Amino acid sequence: MLSNVIFIILFLTLIYSYLIFLIIRQTAFKNKIILITSILLFFIAIQLEYFKNLGYPTSEDIPEKFKLISIYKNDDKQFILMIKNLDNQLPPRLYTLNYSKKLDDTLSQAFGDIEKGYNLIGEKTNDYSQNHYGIKFKRVKQRLPLK
Repeated sequence: MLSNVIFIILFLTLIYSYLIFLIIRQTAFKNKIILITSILLFFIAIQLEYFKNLGYPTSEDIPEKFKLISIYKNDDKQFILMIKNLDNQLPPRLYTLNYSKKLDDTLSQAFGDIEKGYNLIGEKTNDYSQNHYGIKFKRVKQRLPLK
């Protein structure tokens, strides 16, 4: 995975360098500054978007309704949640949430339920009394198949 990332970065850098070389050789001086700046901004934007999609946790808002798959607390006092959005068919995504004592209590209880084998559905509500994000978890009633 890391070698793929390094390869893509090097490939984009070579393309960028070649385009700059072509601009310097074949265009007038007034257009060079504009073209070089626009190409630089374009490649920076591409690399920033690329890194957002590498599987690193995002700090975007969590979905309104989601299935909680896993919880991890890192050393930076942040929670990393693996969440499956129930509104679309996209694969699960990692989200980071900032630490708070109330959120720690809520997620500790949810983690205990996950370890016991329960499926949890999370919802964002306007009730911020339990935690800063307004997240509440409900156990999914599992229906066993008929024999």
